[in-house]
Amino acid sequence: MNRANKIISKEEDKKAEIRHARSTLGTNRYQEWMFKTKTKKKDSKSNSTNSTKTRTSSIGLPYIKGLSEKLTPIFKQHGGRSTSLSIP
Repeated sequence: MNRANKIISKEEDKKAEIRHARSTLGTNRYQEWMFKTKTKKKDSKSNSTNSTKTRTSSIGLPYIKGLSEKLTPIFKQHGGRSTSLSIP
């Protein structure tokens, strides 16, 4: 639905694209609740606090004995966060 709202400029074309997307996704057994979007209320206080916060990057890596332990502190030095994932 974001594609229709961001790329298509004519309102009737947007509606047609949304209908097509819902029809196609419905055919592939997506549930109706998945199409509903929540509107976010903009609060001036939250915008000012968000601008002062810095985001940290995170990365998920497969666990490799010896290597994963060495990479975690390196990511921390650069303000990032790593998660080791076990491989079955």
